[in-house]
Amino acid sequence: MMSFHYENKSILTTKKESKKQCIDDIEQEYSIKRCNFNPISPSPNKFIKNLKIRMKMYYRESYKSYK
Repeated sequence: MMSFHYENKSILTTKKESKKQCIDDIEQEYSIKRCNFNPISPSPNKFIKNLKIRMKMYYRESYKSYK
């Protein structure tokens, strides 16, 4: 009976350590990515820029085909 108690305690300790390690890994990854984000600077709107380019190309082609 005592050995089961000790085994169970060691399993719990291992789970706690692995959970702590996982949390530490997540915090470390977040700290690395946090440096890349600057909320003050405006974000580049790449989708709209590319859409404008595609629309210009489309209208140029349609204008050419109309002539």
